[in-house]
Amino acid sequence: MFEGSAGNDVIIGTDEDDILVGGAGDDILTGGEGDDIFRWNDGDQGEAGSPARDVVTDFGNGQNVLDVSDLLDDATETSLSGFIIAKEDGDDTVLYISSAGELGGDEAKADQTIRLEGKSFSDFGGASASQDVINYLLNNDQLKIDQ
Repeated sequence: MFEGSAGNDVIIGTDEDDILVGGAGDDILTGGEGDDIFRWNDGDQGEAGSPARDVVTDFGNGQNVLDVSDLLDDATETSLSGFIIAKEDGDDTVLYISSAGELGGDEAKADQTIRLEGKSFSDFGGASASQDVINYLLNNDQLKIDQ
């Protein structure tokens, strides 16, 4: 396992299957080859309106997983829209997360963002909307929301 500190970190995995945890702060995570798990824990997030901003540089090399289960407070698939919104930003997809489920459709209320660098909506099964991206990640076991 590769873990960051409370500050801003750059964490680089190996060619094996790795678990990368950025910790608090704004982090850059690169898994390398293999089936990697990128994990966020309760306390890693910032505050609503001032989120921690993390970047995953190579999501999709292998069967990668975004594990936000510890970060989310009682999220279920039916309540997920209050917790996660996906937006396309150029060639990237950004996940806006409210650990308390208080987005209400407004990404400005996020306390954590995860930028999937080089992954547009089309990389998620041709998704055209936020819920399509989230459903794709869930259906392909690439997003873990509950423990």
